Amino acid sequence: NELTERFMIDMEFQEANRFLVGLSNLSYMTYLGFSPSFYLTNLSQPWVVSVPLMAARHGLRAAGAEMLKATGEVMRALKNDWIKGGKTTEFDLDLGFLKDEGERRMVQELLDKGIIDITIEHDLGTAAAGGSPGQGTGRFARTMNFVPRQTEIVNRVATALAAYRLERKAAATTPSLSWEPKARA
Repeated sequence: NELTERFMIDMEFQEANRFLVGLSNLSYMTYLGFSPSFYLTNLSQPWVVSVPLMAARHGLRAAGAEMLKATGEVMRALKNDWIKGGKTTEFDLDLGFLKDEGERRMVQELLDKGIIDITIEHDLGTAAAGGSPGQGTGRFARTMNFVPRQTEIVNRVATALAAYRLERKAAATTPSLSWEPKARA
């Protein structure tokens, strides 16, 4: 029981002092925020992980083309929203790239279930949350988190959208498959 109690104490959130919050922000910015390899790794994830999985089921050409199309649509939607003065740090289903109600429902359900988690935050949650109010390094860390967060939005939503569209096309050509969600009891 002693070990369990100590573990539970360690898992409780402890308010950190401003110095430690600043230090964790600096650590994040140094290792991730300014690292081109971090951005390149994030940008390549769908192409290295998701496309091969989709290609195994639908063929490389179809998977690559659908991923490229979905990525372009999400990127254009985020860019247009940003140009219009939108807040692209939060994902908005009304950005206009979803073709029909089925796509909108699918993305919304995946967001609600946490399967598409577009709230990318680094391991040190205080830096992502900005630390304590009025702390300059916290605001800077949030600013540095903008690009990785946009990358994650594009990666995750485009991957879900490409997979959904591929499955939908496969269901349309195979009578035994249905892409419509089953009615809930």
